[in-house]
Amino acid sequence: MMSSSALADEILVELSPEQPYVDVNIEAVEPTTVTITTNTGTPQTSGFIDSWVELWQDNTRLGYNDDGGHTATNYLASALSLPIDAGLYFIRATSYAWAVTNGNQKPTGSYTLNWSGAPSVSPTPT
Repeated sequence: MMSSSALADEILVELSPEQPYVDVNIEAVEPTTVTITTNTGTPQTSGFIDSWVELWQDNTRLGYNDDGGHTATNYLASALSLPIDAGLYFIRATSYAWAVTNGNQKPTGSYTLNWSGAPSVSPTPT
């Protein structure tokens, strides 16, 4: 199994009504565990968004998380960890409001998306 710490990546997810989600393509070259977390800050942070993350392979959503990383200083943060086989996947980073309203509520703001276990592959983000 791959060492996930050697494959850690991070991007700033900037969401808007025109771009309500960001997809990050990742590739596992052998079975591994992918761990996805967000750093949202607190509601007092400028541009605060309640993050929502999903892991997909092709048209199949393998998992999602809303508030699994919640702490007093990382309010409503997401955390998701799943074992995956070798292959191509993508992480969808969006907001709770967009995810649960089927895209009717459009987010504006940003948060940091972190993942380990599989490196990103171009193009990213989409």
